[in-house]
Amino acid sequence: MLMLLAVAFFPFVLAVQLKNLAHSIYRNRLWILRDRITDDLRLGKIEDNPSARHVKELVDRQIHIAGRHTLLDSLLAIQIFDVTGDTSVFEEILPAGTPDVDRPVLTEYLDALQTATTSHLKWGSVFGWLVSGLMAVTYLVTMIKTKRTGNADQSAEPRSTTPSHVATRSNRRDRVHRHTRTPMGQAAQELLHKVERAEVEIMYAAAPARRQTSVTDRAEVLVGR
Repeated sequence: MLMLLAVAFFPFVLAVQLKNLAHSIYRNRLWILRDRITDDLRLGKIEDNPSARHVKELVDRQIHIAGRHTLLDSLLAIQIFDVTGDTSVFEEILPAGTPDVDRPVLTEYLDALQTATTSHLKWGSVFGWLVSGLMAVTYLVTMIKTKRTGNADQSAEPRSTTPSHVATRSNRRDRVHRHTRTPMGQAAQELLHKVERAEVEIMYAAAPARRQTSVTDRAEVLVGR
């Protein structure tokens, strides 16, 4: 009897443990990123300007709500607030006045935050696993079709004298570019942009009750901030 119960509950326990692991990995990545930004500001590697402070604040906000919502919550927010996905919000965060010397470093921070956030949404819930699996299968099928089309096109073209390693990288970029130009690839890219925008612009303000409060948070509430 105990063995049957253990077998019956094993998938549930495994799912909970995997979600907790994804949440812990996400928070650790955010903490490391915040420490990097703080150290670079303290040591003067980047200028203490509004752009740098905005990026650090964005990381702090994600730490407050890390793991408090799932991909399904983000998709609901997209529908409720009618989010657009024409561009990635991470490409719009740095204002025009950002110093040129700091822009590559701040962009690297944003890329790390983007990667960590999207990865957590994909692996932090069962719904995210299903969507990720569906997207992976769709991408694989599209790439196979694109490769077949590319091979057919190459067979009709004269042989190139470009070195093989350069041609391989070029062909890989061409395949990815052709994938994003397909209707399905464009839809996937637009959905990703919507999720990113919901994460940055909506989720922190839309779910205040889910934030992990601290003494500082409570003090800010008391003083009316």
